[in-house]
Amino acid sequence: MYGAVREGLVMFTDFGTYRCFLCLALALGLVFARIAVAEYISPGAVQIVTKRYHPEVTIPTDRLYHYEFTWQGIPVGDASIRARLNQLPGGEMMHVEANARTAKGIDIFYRLRHQSESVFRLENYHPLVFVSSQRENSKDKNRYISFRSDGTVVARSWKTGTEGDKSEFQTTNAVFDPISAAFFARTLPLEVGKEFAFDVFNGKHRYLITFVIEAREMLEVAGKSRNTFRVTPTVKKLTDTEGEKRLHSATLWITDDADRDVVRLASKVWIGRVEAKLVEVLPLAPLPKEAQVAMIAARTDPRLIGSAALDLSLTP
Repeated sequence: MYGAVREGLVMFTDFGTYRCFLCLALALGLVFARIAVAEYISPGAVQIVTKRYHPEVTIPTDRLYHYEFTWQGIPVGDASIRARLNQLPGGEMMHVEANARTAKGIDIFYRLRHQSESVFRLENYHPLVFVSSQRENSKDKNRYISFRSDGTVVARSWKTGTEGDKSEFQTTNAVFDPISAAFFARTLPLEVGKEFAFDVFNGKHRYLITFVIEAREMLEVAGKSRNTFRVTPTVKKLTDTEGEKRLHSATLWITDDADRDVVRLASKVWIGRVEAKLVEVLPLAPLPKEAQVAMIAARTDPRLIGSAALDLSLTP
């Protein structure tokens, strides 16, 4: 059960962020079962070209989204997505923070805290930085990715008290982190039959994430009927010889309106089925300019690539 809970919760956030139009979080290893042995391929050795999209819809900002998770109908945790618009001298930036945690009753046997953040440019959704921290019982893992304008991507992964590993590659293809890709996808024109593909890097692996708009459906969301698109994601891991064979199945529902809210997510996991449902959306007061600048500067500090100084201040 606990492995399935972990897969479902991290699925949501690490692509999480989704809120992540389609919570790419289900894509990158989050709805997956146990890992098979395969030969690792360096991210820089990946040869792929994806279509370059342009934002066509302006999605809401300065909002807080709350979700509840169930496994086989049993409440197991909750998640939140905080999306803020930052007006900076260099242009408009989005800062998105995604959190997931197990419920108190589950914590007695299995405790998970996960947080991911992304900072990306609003004009083209190009990411500047992606950071992620996860604590699973007594184990922890952290990642920091810097995306540079010349196509260079620098990543570092570590555990508390260790220097960890650092990698760097360069690409001419448009590469996104899980959150920036998810938010970008929400800005594209949704029509039944259309599909969108993204080159996504999570700090270790590159994935080709494809979303297919399957149908329109009416769903009950927080007591209200909402028109939605039913979306099916597919995942192809580009950085090992096996590809991604662990994705069982997943479905997302996104509203057919100006909000483009991800209102439901359902996935078969290692054992059983995990679902996430949107329970409320709250407005966020804009931050003062000084606070905006300080927050973004703290997360884009290049010294974080080479040190373990990053502290995401995870929810206890």
